[in-house]
Amino acid sequence: MQKLWALVALSLTLVGLQAQQIVGSWQFSGNFNAQIGAPIIPFGTGDFENAIINGEQASVWRFDAGSYLITPNGACPNGGGQRLNQYTLIMDVLFPTIPGFTALLQTNPLNNDDADWFINPSRGMGVAGDYFDPLNRFQNGEWQRVVVVIDTTSPSGSDNCIYRVYINGALHNIVQRPSGWGRDGRFSLQNVILMFADEDFETAPGWINNLQMRNYVMSDAEVADLGGPTAGSLPLVFGVTGSWNFDDTFDGQVGATAQMVGGGVFTDEVIGGQNARVLSFERNTYLRIEHGIAPNGGGSRVNQYSVIMDIKFPANRTTFNPFTSLFQTNPNPFADDGDCFINGANGIGISGDYGDPTNVRFTAGEWQRIALVIDLNSPATNATYKSYVNGVLQNQVQLPGSWTIDGRYALQETFLVFADNNSEVASGYINSLQLRDYAMTDAELAALGSPSAAGIPIPVEGDVNRDGCVDDSDLLAVLFNFGASDPCIALEDLNRDGVVDDADLLVVLFNFGVGC
Repeated sequence: MQKLWALVALSLTLVGLQAQQIVGSWQFSGNFNAQIGAPIIPFGTGDFENAIINGEQASVWRFDAGSYLITPNGACPNGGGQRLNQYTLIMDVLFPTIPGFTALLQTNPLNNDDADWFINPSRGMGVAGDYFDPLNRFQNGEWQRVVVVIDTTSPSGSDNCIYRVYINGALHNIVQRPSGWGRDGRFSLQNVILMFADEDFETAPGWINNLQMRNYVMSDAEVADLGGPTAGSLPLVFGVTGSWNFDDTFDGQVGATAQMVGGGVFTDEVIGGQNARVLSFERNTYLRIEHGIAPNGGGSRVNQYSVIMDIKFPANRTTFNPFTSLFQTNPNPFADDGDCFINGANGIGISGDYGDPTNVRFTAGEWQRIALVIDLNSPATNATYKSYVNGVLQNQVQLPGSWTIDGRYALQETFLVFADNNSEVASGYINSLQLRDYAMTDAELAALGSPSAAGIPIPVEGDVNRDGCVDDSDLLAVLFNFGASDPCIALEDLNRDGVVDDADLLVVLFNFGVGC
């Protein structure tokens, strides 16, 4: 009976994990089967052929003008609507020539109106009369990796509009005023989308090697990391925009190198019974982080993000001041107050709100995994300004001061860890730091749990609960939900084909032990 209740609890926890995902990935290696998701159905005429991409041989699909791909959308509705309003599409394609307007994406499954992403005769990409940066055009006869990023909840009318097009990792165009823009409107996705389709045959013959779909808005930095086309498949990555383990280096596992400003040394500590190499930093020392996250949440800054850190402050933390800053959003450390503190009673928060003293608290002299989650789209009276200690919700600040889109808590291009303008800081230790470009859920943070010598895990394939390790809990999750067919509640459907089945079990078994 105890095992049954444990499985039920695990299942309920996983239901809450509605995180950023790759919901479809296809490589066209002699078939239309999916690496992730359900198979594509081709319409019209074409054939599989061999091609050379960056000096390597690849199997690709050649399609004739008027042919298209009926592509399943395995993602759940997002952006506050009944359709998929926030997503990214990535494809490696080649067109010999662009004879006229050439459709890339048709969001209408019936294909009875105009397509929604084109290459125009001047080889710019976009829609609604807005097509390109003339210095960065689509090239005839070359393999290119093109990406479109859509967020229909973003404002229309300026560069803040998230209808963005990229070529080989470089931003090509921002469509400022797409016709039919809005939540659940023209550019939102239903359960099927059509690639290369258009109702009045504004199409061209071409080749495709890779196609991938994600249920979130990728940042400029993430798209840049994808770079140009490859003969192999697209990578499978998950919303982690920066990750650092301070084991004798400031280099990022993901993201740019961190910069220490002040004094500190690498030293040895024991975390969870294991030896770890960590950074010991002096008081008034801070880390400068170039985070690389694109503006989100409807503003020109980063309004939705999560910060996770494995840290330890000694028992004398409050010798100079009862408050200890964890991070500061202003890149100038002398300009403003920090934006998240530990107070003298070991609560975490801001604006005089540091948590119910009966809740879990920060503990001096112990290694702890602290997480801070910000979503400026949430109302100030119930703000998603949340702090966690070892996976347990410690505090939710209800009314943070200056709580607005692009306001105090939004990130600019650089943010600072442990900085404050009037030295409300302390000496301490840090083992690992991670940034994600979305607001993590309670369940995700519970799965991450406590600090480890190996640092904060990066999600891997087969990792159902996203704790960075494919283990018994992931296997049990798939077994307990075997046969489930609702992808909106079944994250155990790892290949996103609409059902939890043998294929998902094999994904876990094949990757068992990865990241552990």
